[in-house]
Amino acid sequence: MSLPKSFASGCRLRGFSRLIFCLLLSGLLSAAYAQSPGAERGANSTLYLYQDEGAKRERRLVEKAKEEGGVLIYTSMNTKDSIPLTEAFEKKYGIKVTLWHSVGEKIVLRALTEARAGRHDVDIIGTNGDQMEILYREKLLAPFYSPSLQDLPVAALAPHKHYVAARINFFVLAYNTKLVTPKDVPGSYDDLLN
Repeated sequence: MSLPKSFASGCRLRGFSRLIFCLLLSGLLSAAYAQSPGAERGANSTLYLYQDEGAKRERRLVEKAKEEGGVLIYTSMNTKDSIPLTEAFEKKYGIKVTLWHSVGEKIVLRALTEARAGRHDVDIIGTNGDQMEILYREKLLAPFYSPSLQDLPVAALAPHKHYVAARINFFVLAYNTKLVTPKDVPGSYDDLLN
């Protein structure tokens, strides 16, 4: 799976990470705020854009972003990776991207605080899965469609389709081989309790 060359120039990430971030930036995997439950979805609602499966989807997303004057992203991705990707996106689409970097917990706190105050300025949120799940449960994320989803492993997709895994964290167990024999190494988290 690779990104079109026009996207990839100037990006330092490779493969899956670059694909996901660039898709996030382009709005193809938008985790934009949904309207509150029961709210009227008028002609100005952008929710239809996130679920659009039509051939003109990308053009509509780009037009809407330009109309709004840019894209605001809250992300926990490091600046070494996010800034070159943002610059490549801005060059391709001519849309200004504003990044706000923080750790996942602060991103969730800011998004929740703003939503409760009636502010819905952020367009895309990119952070760890557990924080995205909090935002989903608080009804701050809109369901979306992207033709690029078919290129992702099924495990990367949340069943409710309100966000997609953009990175994978690995947890490993290290042990002292002088104190623990290989046959005594725990095989699961439950084994650690014994």
